[in-house]
Amino acid sequence: MVIPVRDEAALIGQAVVAALAAMTAAESSFGVRTLLVLAFDTCVDDSELAARAASAGDPRVEFVRLESGMVGRTRAVGVATALGILRLPPSNVWIANSDGDSQVPAHWCVEQLREAAEGAAAIVGTVIPTGSRDMNETLSKWADDYRPVDGHEHVHGANLGVRADAYLASGGFPPVTHDEDVRLVQALRAGGYRVVASARCPVHTSARTLGRAPHGFADYLAGLQSDAPRSR
Repeated sequence: MVIPVRDEAALIGQAVVAALAAMTAAESSFGVRTLLVLAFDTCVDDSELAARAASAGDPRVEFVRLESGMVGRTRAVGVATALGILRLPPSNVWIANSDGDSQVPAHWCVEQLREAAEGAAAIVGTVIPTGSRDMNETLSKWADDYRPVDGHEHVHGANLGVRADAYLASGGFPPVTHDEDVRLVQALRAGGYRVVASARCPVHTSARTLGRAPHGFADYLAGLQSDAPRSR
């Protein structure tokens, strides 16, 4: 699993605990080896300290630091690090991707591996934004347009899985500041790979309106909050 992190000290601990639980479930169900790569990009807060505390020395966790400012490059470095450590044929590696402000459910990795076993080269999942009461109106607007059903058209880096050989053949995550997830999925589909849009395993993600990546999910929610037209 790969998670990019940029100043997420308040949330990364929960993300790590959830990720490790999902990995453990996958190990029990499929007998696979798992690895969590946390890629810290230009962090100036205590994100790494919080992540290390949450991981409690778990040997499955790898820490990477870089000064990129581009979430696409950060994700790509995380994936490259994982592949370098695992040293397995890419066709035998599944790359599960989430975000530092998100919590995956315990059966998340299991569901992705089940889809992979049925021939999926990639999975795009849905999200459930969580926020304070003052976000209720904004989240209501979001729900009006969001369609969390199988076959949906949404793409979220917080809930994305891809087989490594398909990932590499499609060019991987591009070094961009936003929409790296969308571009990868577009490339996968253009290459003829089977991309499954599933709503069966949503990921809880932050409903903040001040995000870490421009034009990302937080910007979209900010647009709803101000009634400005945005797309995501």
